[in-house]
Amino acid sequence: MLRRGIAVLLGLHGFAHLVGFLGSWKLGDFADAPYTTLIVNGAFDVGDAGIRIIGVLWLVVAAAFAVAAVALWQERHTAVRIVLAATGFSLLICIIGLPAGIIGVGVDVAILLALATLAVARPAVWRTAIR
Repeated sequence: MLRRGIAVLLGLHGFAHLVGFLGSWKLGDFADAPYTTLIVNGAFDVGDAGIRIIGVLWLVVAAAFAVAAVALWQERHTAVRIVLAATGFSLLICIIGLPAGIIGVGVDVAILLALATLAVARPAVWRTAIR
């Protein structure tokens, strides 16, 4: 039951990444994520083409979380590795998308802390999960 609940939460986190894709392609207008070509809290201007590339990366992260959620739901032996990879990539894209990505940074850090706790509290499960 817990595993499936976590899978649903991962799927929802992936769904939230679609805002980054839709906003960067001007397919939606979002108050918390307005269209901008500035990344990393305004440090760099990547222009329209650059922000569209970053938008595709948001879409890739959304898909990665969907795959992670399904793998966890189905109790696949690769689920933890997929969650770890999706979360690392998500953290990177959320940092690039600051300040709009700040909530995602918090969620990603929480996921990584949960995985670290699993590694410390249940090392046998962790070793099996990352094979």
